[in-house]
Amino acid sequence: MNATLISNAFSNPNDQLKMALTNYNYANIWRALENGADITTKDDHGNSALHVATHGDDDELVKYILDYYKDHLSTFIDEQDFNSGWTALHIACILGHNEIRDLLIAAGAHQEIRDSNGKTPFEEQDLVEGYSSDNESDSEADFFVGWE
Repeated sequence: MNATLISNAFSNPNDQLKMALTNYNYANIWRALENGADITTKDDHGNSALHVATHGDDDELVKYILDYYKDHLSTFIDEQDFNSGWTALHIACILGHNEIRDLLIAAGAHQEIRDSNGKTPFEEQDLVEGYSSDNESDSEADFFVGWE
């Protein structure tokens, strides 16, 4: 594929955002959103900009998304990914990103949504905390192998 085709393939902000989400490229997520990408754009696993920003503990990007899109929060704040059924709140709780968890709750994220295991965000958090205390030598990375 030549350079012209590559640049044309990603001239659409939604395509730029999808690629940035797939690669967890936070700078390009910002750029695509600022260029008018649809906030409901997802990668092939169902991860939105809010999912990825939460996963990366990028509280500034989360704040930007929640503030800039405040009139449309109900359309995406509780979206679940395709694999685990996690919302951004599930991710924040599981990874211990408490500032983001609090931002999401303040913005209206629903705490009772259940993932594909039938767990709410705080039930998942309790499981992780229990797992961590039972397996001090295991890393968080070991627990989340395969998450995308």
